[in-house]
Amino acid sequence: MDPDLEMAGYQVHYEHVDTGLLLFNHSCGSTIALTVASVKNLYDGTASEKKAFGSKECPNFCSHSDNLKACPVDCEYAYVRDIMQIIKAWPKTESPSG
Repeated sequence: MDPDLEMAGYQVHYEHVDTGLLLFNHSCGSTIALTVASVKNLYDGTASEKKAFGSKECPNFCSHSDNLKACPVDCEYAYVRDIMQIIKAWPKTESPSG
């Protein structure tokens, strides 16, 4: 992963989880968005079919795009937050130019 790229957030799509956006900021000042579907292969677990958003058990992490925490709730969006943890832990390497 490019060392100048940092995960900036997650823009949830409450009807279609795979069309949510993972946001990345680059040191050049640009922001890049990838759909959840484009990185879904990083997750090897089973996604829940339960929607917990709006329930008492939901910590509302998805309501705050800059919240990058893993979610402890059984919810269909929790696997996206697991993918975010995988990406955040991904080793960064120097770019070929420097």
